[in-house]
Amino acid sequence: MTPPMIPNMGDSHLIVDIVRTYGRDWLYKAPCVGVEVGCCRGATSAKLLAELPTIHLIMVDSWEVAGPGSDYYKTGDSCAQFNI
Repeated sequence: MTPPMIPNMGDSHLIVDIVRTYGRDWLYKAPCVGVEVGCCRGATSAKLLAELPTIHLIMVDSWEVAGPGSDYYKTGDSCAQFNI
């Protein structure tokens, strides 16, 4: 069975519930690998790791400082406002 692709829904509790429901056949088999692309602050990653102890999670985020004049900064995305 191919593991499901889970879109970004912004609610880590909902994502954990979906993984538990649709991934029950593979979730507790080692190794269980997941990828979160665009993890920003890592809240969803932290929830997945805490709630799904058998998961090996790869977190990918190509974030970099966005200057106040950049198009990304102007979108108002909260991650665009981060600085080092």
